[in-house]
Amino acid sequence: MRRIFDTPAPRVFTTPPQADFLQLLAATLKSEFGQTPESLAKVTVLTPTRRAGRALAAAFTRLEDGQQATLLPLIRPIGDVDADDPPFEPGELAGIAPEAINPVRRTFELARLILEKDRAQGGDMHPSGAIALAGPLAALIDDLETEETGDVTALGETLRSLLPAHLRESADFVSIVLTYWPRRLAELGFTDPAQRRSTLLAALADRWRETPPPGPVIAAGSTGSIPAAADLMSAIAHLPQGAVVLPGLDRDLDDKAWAALESDDQHPQQAMQA
Repeated sequence: MRRIFDTPAPRVFTTPPQADFLQLLAATLKSEFGQTPESLAKVTVLTPTRRAGRALAAAFTRLEDGQQATLLPLIRPIGDVDADDPPFEPGELAGIAPEAINPVRRTFELARLILEKDRAQGGDMHPSGAIALAGPLAALIDDLETEETGDVTALGETLRSLLPAHLRESADFVSIVLTYWPRRLAELGFTDPAQRRSTLLAALADRWRETPPPGPVIAAGSTGSIPAAADLMSAIAHLPQGAVVLPGLDRDLDDKAWAALESDDQHPQQAMQA
C-alpha cells in the first residue's frame, strides 16, 4: 500500500463527495500512523474549528469498537488558534501579538466611540442605538482583518460616493474603524481577534518552513478561505511529513476551469484553488 508521505510534496488529498469525511479521515490516519497505541499521539491534525476537532475525536473513538484504546492525535483548530496551546509551544509565539480584546468589551468600546462621533455631529443617539451599530462595525473589522486588506483609508470616501445623499452621514462612522478604533486598541494594549489569529498563523507557517516539526502534520477539512490559514496549509503541504486533505476537491477541473475560478468568488471550489 502506498503511504501518505511516499507522495512528493506538495501533498494535497481529497475524499469522495459521498464519504463521511471525518470518519474516513480518522480511519486513514489510524491505518497510516496507529501501529502502536501511542503512535497516533505524535500526529498533529489541524481542523477548521473546535467543533470539527471534537467531531474528529469522536470519529476516532468509534473506530475502537472495543479494541485496545489508543491515544488520539493532537487536534487543534486553525480558525481558533491559541498561542498558549500546542502546536504553539507555551510562550514561544505569544509575544508576537497583543492579547485579543474580549468581544463584549469591544462592543461597548465601539459603542462609546459611536456616541462620541454622533454627538460631535450634533446628534442625540441613544446608547442602545450605539450598541446596535457596534455589532456591524465589529463584523466589518473582522472581515477586513481576516481578508488582510491592508490600507483601507480610502474606504470611507468610497462609501460616501456610492451612497445617496441622505445616507452619506452613515459612512462617517466607518472612520471609527479606520482611525479611532486602532488608536483605542493601542491605548488598551489589545488587538482584534481576527488580526491576532492571522498573525499567529503566519508566524506558525514561517516557523514550520524554517524548522519543520518532528512529527506528521495534517491540515484537514479547511478550504483555506482565511488567507493566513491558506498560507499555513501551503506550508504544511510542503513539509517533509505534511499533508492537506481538502473536502470535496474537484480533481476533474481542467486548467482553464481552474483559472476561471479566480473571478468567481461564489464558487465553492475557489477557496481551494491556491
